[in-house]
Amino acid sequence: YRIDTRSGDRHYLEFNFRMLKDDGGKFRGVLVVGYDVSERVIHELDLEEERFDLIERNKELNCLYQVVKLANSDQIGLHDLLQSACEQIRDAMQYPEISASRISLDQETFRTPNFSPSDHCIRESITIQGTARGRLEIAYCPSSSDSKDERIAFLDEEQHLAQAMVRQLSLIIEKKE
Repeated sequence: YRIDTRSGDRHYLEFNFRMLKDDGGKFRGVLVVGYDVSERVIHELDLEEERFDLIERNKELNCLYQVVKLANSDQIGLHDLLQSACEQIRDAMQYPEISASRISLDQETFRTPNFSPSDHCIRESITIQGTARGRLEIAYCPSSSDSKDERIAFLDEEQHLAQAMVRQLSLIIEKKE
């Protein structure tokens, strides 16, 4: 059980219950023993948060690695690489099932099928040799059954991923061209 005190402290308690009976088997009461397990629960919550953070960082690093790996392949052209990058970015987001991305370069656009323009998205310019030539957009696109008023917040790390991805894409595009 979680108990919030008036002073704002939070305590976690674990209770054990045992039914008490007399010699004839008749119910006489309940013995309740409570333990303060706050330290253990707080430690478990911290570990869970660290685990979540590590999983998210791993997805982001894998995304960058996969795009760079494709870029170093002679088997894939720039168009296919940019389309694949859109899909890799989607998979690296906290909620890949509702995330979508679009990469615009010059007059061409590459995107995941569910991308729809939104005011609520991450946008980063793709600059090559000092000239802005396009941009990367990442959005959360909830399904029509989800509330349209509810916006999912982007993690700071997702913003950093977008910035890192744009830097990599700029280098890749320059190299491929």
